[in-house]
Amino acid sequence: MTPIRASVTIPEAQRQGSATRPARHERRAEPARVTPATTARAGSARRTATLLVAGDIVKKAEDARAMGGLIARTSPDLFVTTGDNAYPDGSDEDFQKYDEGLGRYRHRTLPVAGNHDHHSEGARPMLRYFGLKKLWNSRDVGPVRVIGVDSEFPDDPGQLAWLKSQLRTNKCVVVSWHKPRYSSSRHGSSSDVGPLWQAALGKADVVVNGHDHNYERFAPQKGTREIVIGTGGASAYDFGDRESGSVVRHTGTTGGLKLTFTGNRYVAQFLPIDGSFSDRFSGTCRRGRG
Repeated sequence: MTPIRASVTIPEAQRQGSATRPARHERRAEPARVTPATTARAGSARRTATLLVAGDIVKKAEDARAMGGLIARTSPDLFVTTGDNAYPDGSDEDFQKYDEGLGRYRHRTLPVAGNHDHHSEGARPMLRYFGLKKLWNSRDVGPVRVIGVDSEFPDDPGQLAWLKSQLRTNKCVVVSWHKPRYSSSRHGSSSDVGPLWQAALGKADVVVNGHDHNYERFAPQKGTREIVIGTGGASAYDFGDRESGSVVRHTGTTGGLKLTFTGNRYVAQFLPIDGSFSDRFSGTCRRGRG
């Protein structure tokens, strides 16, 4: 696909999504993927890891408790956020609501900041809450490296250099940031995050984003699959014209994406908190990137 920003204007009636709007989803056949040769990493002490991914999460304490219930049922090794963790401003008070349902999982959470988290200067309440010193972080869990970066400053040279260094690994790689490079929904495709996308393209196996409050999965590009997973609890957004490469899109269901890595492969499933929508897919990691 040609990396251009969607130019179609979505009518106002389409753009005003609501959590109470009936859920809708669409699927297209995904193009056949040619799996590159992979290199197994010798001496790995643990071959399996499970992640749960969601973003645009807590507007009220009930949202936190609902997502906390999904984490309890899924029991992931790591909860990965795609930003806008606590509305409306990512303040200390907003994170008190987050804490009511998700506090017990904060030490096994890799958060990234969204634009709402940055309503508080430097997303400092988020950093304080999670005990972090900076807005880009990574965690190795068994066969997978999870990297979180800040899409509010996508061309920051320090962050880009660090991201590129983290991508040089023989592990499977998941990268999370807030604003999606490609999206068919309200905010649309963000060309601003091009530096992050170009760094991850062909190096990361999965890129997860939020910002648009729905679920959209794209066909892989150079082995890198993008998924918008802004389904954490904020009011759902409708879709406009389909962006090139969009394979599955759905709005109106709160939930998270479960990713299970075993050795050199992963299996993914969208898990609903409410509703019955689900999406399943799998892939092979592009190890040995150098």
